Amino acid sequence: MSFGAELVWIWKNELQSCRGRRVQKAEGRGSAVMLSFGASDILLSWGAQNCGAAIIGSSEKKQILSSALSTPPITNALKSHIVGAELCEVQQLRRDRILRLCFRRTIGAGFVTEKNIILEAMERYSNLLLCDADGIILETARHIPPSENSFRTILPGLLYRLPPEFEGITLEDWLSSPASDTIKNIAGFGRPLLKYAASLDLKAAEALLGAFYAENSSKGFYPQFIGKYLTALPLAPDGVTRVAAASTAGLQTVAPLAGNSLEMRRKKIHGIIEKEIKRREKQLADIERLLCESTAENYQRWGSLIVANLWKLTRGESE
Repeated sequence: MSFGAELVWIWKNELQSCRGRRVQKAEGRGSAVMLSFGASDILLSWGAQNCGAAIIGSSEKKQILSSALSTPPITNALKSHIVGAELCEVQQLRRDRILRLCFRRTIGAGFVTEKNIILEAMERYSNLLLCDADGIILETARHIPPSENSFRTILPGLLYRLPPEFEGITLEDWLSSPASDTIKNIAGFGRPLLKYAASLDLKAAEALLGAFYAENSSKGFYPQFIGKYLTALPLAPDGVTRVAAASTAGLQTVAPLAGNSLEMRRKKIHGIIEKEIKRREKQLADIERLLCESTAENYQRWGSLIVANLWKLTRGESE
């Protein structure tokens, strides 16, 4: 399941509901962390198959906590720097698949500290970073040394650098002079969505793309599929499959994590069954071996008696 930057814009607007509230707890499992604000939690995941952000409830949180046994190291850093802080701002950076959550906490005498959580939701290149107000990395879910990426090293103590920027036309520039032959060059959208928009007549494409990135909100957008590509659109045109889901973020992020939980339980049950089968097979093999040994012993004992009796009979007859 792939998605584009326009879906991250939807996520950003969904997370705005937690602005002005303080983080009460930070938990992590596998490739995800959860920040509790009391009545609701923000899920941030950097898993290759389930990267994204979502507002989740207690039942979804329970499923995720049971989906993996390991706790990512970045969880401890979040507990130290984010718990007790207030979520002040949620931004999408460069209209890319990058979210920035800004937190502020008063530490006494009017001093305020600022920390930023940055989620790079880029499928197998996804990452979660904790940075200070100056952009210095405090901790990261995935450390990327120079040997792995010489252009962009991601390690604690270094200055955070954004990924290379996508070169394209801004949506505003395109809307000022719309043209069918330049639709696929608009920045801030995934290629499948732009390809679909290019197949529409120009007025329909203009109406479709012009609904995104408004200052207000993304209310009225619904999760939909274009093939295997997940997006959110304000309508369900021909060739697009509308998905019955309350949250576009939940569909991309929570569903695969919940699936992981079910898969883990399935594997556990399957392992128990396989272990029992092997135990029973071993028992059967031992019984067959004992039977073979017992049969051989009987043959040997009775065979010796028969030979002895035949010998006696033979001697008796000769005498």
